[in-house]
Amino acid sequence: MNSNFANYLFNRFACHRKSDDSKHYQLGHLRKEDDSLVRLLFPFTQIKYYQTVYVGRIRLCTRTYAEGKVADDSNIIFIFDNVQYPGKIRSIFTIDDGEPHLLVAYIANLTPLTCEIDDTENFVYDNILFATTTKWSYVPIEVKAFVEKSIFFRSSAGISYFFRQPTLDHCS
Repeated sequence: MNSNFANYLFNRFACHRKSDDSKHYQLGHLRKEDDSLVRLLFPFTQIKYYQTVYVGRIRLCTRTYAEGKVADDSNIIFIFDNVQYPGKIRSIFTIDDGEPHLLVAYIANLTPLTCEIDDTENFVYDNILFATTTKWSYVPIEVKAFVEKSIFFRSSAGISYFFRQPTLDHCS
């Protein structure tokens, strides 16, 4: 890996120690397995992995922890470079016992659902996004970049859908 990139990641994430906001995050279910991608991104740090994190009262978990369970808390909306993206949590981890971070898989090129109303007008629904070709990218984020939970569905035709649930904020 390029050492400049490794230094950038270290300075952006590893130098952030627990702040007064840490009371809002509660890590759970310590995981012993190493994530090779997280290890590649943060090679000279002490990393601890977890299966769950509570952000206030909201529970988030890794996608592997959610497999086979009734509820899937691994699908989220998050902010990266001032843009909101839907994604799936691959890893929850701390760097040198600092704040919790998430390694999120996301699809950069999603299209909003568009319905034809008539020959001249379309209705675009931004709360349902889809991609016909699925090329996942990965990004480490701080937990504070989490916006809300979302829903992920992959159809038998191989189309990936992300659904954003309307909230009172969206409807008012």
